[in-house]
Amino acid sequence: ISNLFYEELFSDHGILSQDDIDDILTCLVEMGLKQYSTHFVYRYLRDRAADEIMRLCRALPMTSMETCQALINRMLDEIKIQAPSFFHKLPLCIKDEEVQLLFFRKCFEREWISSDFLQRWCELLLRKGAPWDVAEEYSPAWIFRKACVEQGGDSAAWRIWAKIETQENNAGEYARENTARWIYREACLNREVDSHTWLAWAKLEEQEDNIGECEKENTARWIYREACLKREGDSDVWLAWARLEEQENNIGECEKENTARWIYRQACMNHDGKASVWFAWGRLEEQQNNMGEYEKKNTARWIYREACLKRGVDSSVWLAWGQLEERENNPGEYERENTARWIYREACLKRGVDSSVWLAWGQLEERENNIGECEKENTARWIYRQACMNHDEKASVWFAWGRLEEQQNNMGEYDQENTARWILHEGIKRFPNDGSLYSLYSNLELIHHSPERARDILRKYVLYNNRAINNLAILEYYNGNIDSDNEYCTVKLVKKMEAAQEKTLGSILYLYYCSLLLGRKEEAKHYYRQIQQHPDYDSIDNTWIKEYICLCKKAVIGESDTTEIPEIFNKKDHHIY
Repeated sequence: ISNLFYEELFSDHGILSQDDIDDILTCLVEMGLKQYSTHFVYRYLRDRAADEIMRLCRALPMTSMETCQALINRMLDEIKIQAPSFFHKLPLCIKDEEVQLLFFRKCFEREWISSDFLQRWCELLLRKGAPWDVAEEYSPAWIFRKACVEQGGDSAAWRIWAKIETQENNAGEYARENTARWIYREACLNREVDSHTWLAWAKLEEQEDNIGECEKENTARWIYREACLKREGDSDVWLAWARLEEQENNIGECEKENTARWIYRQACMNHDGKASVWFAWGRLEEQQNNMGEYEKKNTARWIYREACLKRGVDSSVWLAWGQLEERENNPGEYERENTARWIYREACLKRGVDSSVWLAWGQLEERENNIGECEKENTARWIYRQACMNHDEKASVWFAWGRLEEQQNNMGEYDQENTARWILHEGIKRFPNDGSLYSLYSNLELIHHSPERARDILRKYVLYNNRAINNLAILEYYNGNIDSDNEYCTVKLVKKMEAAQEKTLGSILYLYYCSLLLGRKEEAKHYYRQIQQHPDYDSIDNTWIKEYICLCKKAVIGESDTTEIPEIFNKKDHHIY
């Protein structure tokens, strides 16, 4: 149904009477539901029918209340039979809040409502001034209690109820029903909820400074132990318990129950702990200066090796292991196990790790001055090329590779493989919205006195992200494109910067310097006052932006004297000149 149809017929100023609108929408909804229920074979027809129903939901506020209720009931009748995937999207299509409330209530009356619906419904009620009173029917508190206690609400519903109760009335006491504490205990001990709910309960007690002891019920420690040892708590709960003991300086030993070390070992060795728990255990042993040796159990080295080679952990643990050996001055050789080099190669070529490990490997070879060539295995160049060309790694690796080639004075051209220009050009093609690549690329062109290329790069980035406007405005100024019909002239770019709804400290600094370059001292003073009022004013370092101005100036006109940069404030003296 076209927008014109809606505007001319269904709007407040449309030509149809209320009865006409009710009749037409009723027929259209019935037609859409019939099409949806009959198109089982051709999914695209079924999806199109679902889309029609969602579009029609937008017109529900135009119907009478009686018809609106009837149509919602009719849709829910069909949905209860078919349970379509688009059900959760229906409230988003209903723009009118009163109709949304009606929709949620009809779902609730049928005992067919998700935790997401409950949250949206009750937040909308609270926003419209409904009281949080469990004794008042259809108040948010009453709705949550009925949904959770009487209708078998899921874990998320219990958590949302407890969270809002905490916001409204704090934690409360266990002896009193419907308090946050009572809700969590009821959910965890009597309703078989998931680990996230146990974790939320324990976190509440931590916030209430009720750490307690493992033997005392309802303390954070008791909750964690109960969840982990008796309720099959997942790795997140084990990790939170161990971190609590770390904070309480209860590091202990692996043989002593309820200490951080004992908890980590139990989680990892006996409860299939995730990578995050192995990582935290290894880090704890590092902090305790227990690097140890690979033959001795429970040392950092033993933990990392056990996790990586036998437990199939993710990149974070491999990276931590490699970095540990680097810090221990053990880059070693590739032929020898447990050296940093062996670890990184094993992780990257055999274990499918992510960019962080490839990057660490390449940077290690850079520090070891093993730049090499792209054809020679295990050199920095070979590593970066392997990561980028054969393993689809992230922009950070392309960035490191391009920077390395520039440092080696291998700028080359766009069509020369493995040169800095070719690398950054290829990286941008793969990651067109990554600012670091554009920034590095344009700066390299400026350093090598190619301001036109730098402009082209930044102009391309502006198409994807407005963050490039700041640098481009300064570069256009020194290229003489200050105030013209060109959309990229400095004046027009500054207007876009000024129009931005949210301004960071960095963007205000750019506006300050652009105003000075344009000779607008009053505007510059205005922006400087904003800079002074910023909470991070005392930590401002404007050196980087002045260096960028010098870089642009030198690239275009061959001068880079910083004393010629206009200024009206001195950061050291904290006042306007």
